Amino acid sequence: DGGADPEPPVHAAWKASLVTPGDVDNVSNWVGASPDGRYVAYHAYQPVVGGAPSPSGGALYLEDRRTGAAEYLAPMSGGSEAGPRVSRGGDVVVFRASREQGIGVWSRSTGEVTYPFAGNGLDYVMFPDVSANGRYVLAFGTRRVDGDPQAVVEVYDRSTRAVKRLLTHWGGYGSPGAISGDGRYVAFISLDDDLAPWDDNDDFDLFTWDTQTGEIYRHAFPGGSLEGGVDIDHDGDRVTAHVRGPYGAVIAWWSRTGVSPISHTE
Repeated sequence: DGGADPEPPVHAAWKASLVTPGDVDNVSNWVGASPDGRYVAYHAYQPVVGGAPSPSGGALYLEDRRTGAAEYLAPMSGGSEAGPRVSRGGDVVVFRASREQGIGVWSRSTGEVTYPFAGNGLDYVMFPDVSANGRYVLAFGTRRVDGDPQAVVEVYDRSTRAVKRLLTHWGGYGSPGAISGDGRYVAFISLDDDLAPWDDNDDFDLFTWDTQTGEIYRHAFPGGSLEGGVDIDHDGDRVTAHVRGPYGAVIAWWSRTGVSPISHTE
């Protein structure tokens, strides 16, 4: 009928990377997609668009599924914790940069990358996430206080430039966490048994942190061990995680509704 091609159905497979198939020297990894599914950010070792630089650690690209066009965003380094995260509409992309820079934040409105966690006193910053509206950036880090290691959960407000911080003791987080679509709630796995007064299982637990009230919710899964894959919905009510239980690996979910919060102060 001459109209625009429809979006691919949700069950269809789609190749995001422009990397030539079989090019083992330019394998794309560390992939993240926007909540609306249109934009995909990924890492590649060699340039995939004309004129892009070729930093030694590879670079970050953002591809539009609708048009097939990709654009170079920034050099990218780090290990498996480098996976990029994309806001709705592809307006903001966050990623693990160098050790000194911490987390990079690319903004479509400016076309520039900023590093809001650089120089914040943390030894290491990793596992970034971004709220659906692109306003709030989540990062996990480590620091030492009087020689003792601490894990730190931080949320950066791009509008006010304010940072909210939650400290946990040694053991820290168990895997990358997630921030809710509205930016209020953070879900994370921690081995810290001081976040909840009744936490005596000597194992990783799943928590939800309300950044507005400071309250923390603990979610238990009897007979299972948490292994990662944490995600949280837009309103912060439902949290999912990968759990290995008595009957094998499952994806379990918890609802914040009906769970008593734990008041937590620094």
